[in-house]
Amino acid sequence: MKRKKCAQKGLDRADIVRDVRFFDKSGTCASAVAENLFGPLSLARMPGKIANMEAMSSGPLFASGWEVPGIKSAERFFSALTEVLPLPVHLCFEGTSILSDVRTLLASSAVAATLPIPPGTIWPKPSVFHVLATEQFIYELAVLAGRHAEPEVCDHFHAYNNGQGLMQWYDAFDLPLLVDESITEASLQIFCRKLGVQYAQWHAA
Repeated sequence: MKRKKCAQKGLDRADIVRDVRFFDKSGTCASAVAENLFGPLSLARMPGKIANMEAMSSGPLFASGWEVPGIKSAERFFSALTEVLPLPVHLCFEGTSILSDVRTLLASSAVAATLPIPPGTIWPKPSVFHVLATEQFIYELAVLAGRHAEPEVCDHFHAYNNGQGLMQWYDAFDLPLLVDESITEASLQIFCRKLGVQYAQWHAA
């Protein structure tokens, strides 16, 4: 499956996220990162997008928990999701290539956002859906995910309840999934076993 490429420089989203995190830690402002990536002419044309990049680099939804690398299949991920998340749960989907049947399902369970989540895409403008997910919703989503490439479901994915982040996943199915420490290790083990992946403890830098 070919990754979508960002305009101007041909960099994928993972490149941008890694660069933003690096420059954010070193104290360089996000606008300088954007100019590096897109050039001064493109930078002048997208002032709103710089705010998004700064928001994305402002910090994680939680301070510590677990890191789960190597998840590549949306169908398998959503099929295993009920093993690790309390239901019902708020899910946030962000993407620039979400297909119409996935949009229809997401819209059917859409609710107002109760946790502000920094956007993960600076351009083109993404679609964002916050949903209150039940077991039936996740089952239907897993079925749809089996018919589509991962970016046609979402580019970025997050989970939360009661104002507390439970999962954070910028560049879903590429970068590691982050899971909050409130999720028990026993349920995480079952989740990872179903996906055939490992996990490790994680702390925000």
